[in-house]
Amino acid sequence: MLRKEFIRRIALGSAVAPLLLQQLGCSSESGQSAATGSAPADSARLAGRPGPPPGGPGGPPPPGGPPPGWQGGPPPPPPHHASKPGPVGHAADGSTCLATPELTGGPYPYDLSGQGAMTRRVIHESRPGLPFQFTFTLVNTRQGCAAIPDARIDVWHCDADGYYSEYKELGYLGTRDFTSQTFCRGIQRTDAHGQATFESIYPGWYEGRITHVHFEVYIGKQKVLTSQLALPDGINAAVYAQAPYSKHGTNTSVRRNAADMVFSETPTTLAQALFHVVPNAATGGYTGSYTIGLPG
Repeated sequence: MLRKEFIRRIALGSAVAPLLLQQLGCSSESGQSAATGSAPADSARLAGRPGPPPGGPGGPPPPGGPPPGWQGGPPPPPPHHASKPGPVGHAADGSTCLATPELTGGPYPYDLSGQGAMTRRVIHESRPGLPFQFTFTLVNTRQGCAAIPDARIDVWHCDADGYYSEYKELGYLGTRDFTSQTFCRGIQRTDAHGQATFESIYPGWYEGRITHVHFEVYIGKQKVLTSQLALPDGINAAVYAQAPYSKHGTNTSVRRNAADMVFSETPTTLAQALFHVVPNAATGGYTGSYTIGLPG
């Protein structure tokens, strides 16, 4: 895939976002990406249009340990996330929930829904890296932030070295062929509380992109949302100083979330698409959470 085509895909994802959100529940399963084979070396390794200069919103400073009094387990509820634009939901307790923005699925999705083994909580497949457990909470912004049960959530992200499973690609360690491997990919259905939890490793980075996690949401057989989330700058800095990430070091191609070509798409995109992440004393890694708002 040439750089021009990759940037075209980014633009296309942005262009159709409002329509997808407007027609929630009316899209077809046939719209799902089902990539096969390999991605050419320069597919996602080239930076797109530059984002704003470094110094924009970021995460907390590098953690020196768990917050005072924290005993592990799920983190406190994250702030709700705005859309561009999206309906505002109002819960009975007075809190609000806002629609999650549609963002590109990128060049590395892969349809594994036909494989029952991919419906799983643990997705790291023993790849090296710091433990990262994250929970999605799916809510309906038009119905008082009510939980949406039995929805399908597909997730995928790169490993600690910046490589994706199911693809052959060029990275900082040279060309690696991970076709027919499925690490850092998984599917779950939300429970009665609208939640789905995945156990993985903290993602690495690759040329042209900041650290991120992709996901798709399906209601029945209909794909209703494709998006991706950034992780706080301060957490990234702490992680990349540790093994095995320290082999690759600091991301010099995109130094902060605010400079990433996807998360700088609009002035509010980053704030709308950022994991809430805290240290997990029990695992020595991190725990993340995010509320996905669907407008219908």
